[in-house]
Amino acid sequence: MLFANVLSDIADRLGPDGHMSIAVEPRLIPLFQRSFPDATVGRHVTGLLKGRHARQAPFIKDLAEIDLFAPMASLLREYRREVGAFPERDRFLVADPERVAHWREVLQGAGDGPKVGLLWKSALKRSGRARYFSPFEAWAPILRQEGVAFVNLQYGDCAEELAFVKKTLGVDIWQPPGIDLKQDLDDVAALCCAMDLTIGFSNATFNLAAACGAPAWLITTPAAWTLLGTERYPWYPQARVFKPEGFGAWDDVMAEIGDALGAWASER
Repeated sequence: MLFANVLSDIADRLGPDGHMSIAVEPRLIPLFQRSFPDATVGRHVTGLLKGRHARQAPFIKDLAEIDLFAPMASLLREYRREVGAFPERDRFLVADPERVAHWREVLQGAGDGPKVGLLWKSALKRSGRARYFSPFEAWAPILRQEGVAFVNLQYGDCAEELAFVKKTLGVDIWQPPGIDLKQDLDDVAALCCAMDLTIGFSNATFNLAAACGAPAWLITTPAAWTLLGTERYPWYPQARVFKPEGFGAWDDVMAEIGDALGAWASER
């Protein structure tokens, strides 16, 4: 989702006489096909080739028709060589408008006030990744804010966290019905776009929301490379960034977000 930031540049450069094929994770095919309707979008597969991992695009049947293969991220060298090259674009992925309308209606069941989606962990925990995410207990200053309806956008098993919030803070985080938050990614994108705000760390769902132009507040770490040395998130112009002073120093930044959320809610 992050590196799809450059695909519109590719489409523009190819013009009407060129053609783009995009290989993505299978759950993302509908979203990318809608976002780039003139492209051919299919699944990629990853396997072992002579003992090394290799990725292929089996939906491309005639390799002679392809003039250039490129990993999506490598295109940054051509189109995003400096921060100023990131466009002030509302979105670069397009959620299903009918499903957005559906979820706006369903979200009325979440309670009164603006609907705020929450994301607090990643399914990937290798390579010390956990240090980029706060303990769930640190969310208390945010969850204590009144006048908003909190919605769970977090994929995976969240039963323990939801029970903890209910027991310790008396807060119900509403669970959207009829959706698998890990598998139904096209519908997750629509759900995020139906929210008034999404708050969370940079996991897959946050990137879905922000790439589709949904209002989003990112909680990140001081030296996150994706900030590109700035105080904002160049990939997603609408995203507001909150970061602690150092690794693990979550208390102050969570209190800051709580205050900002209270002020934001009071203006709705």
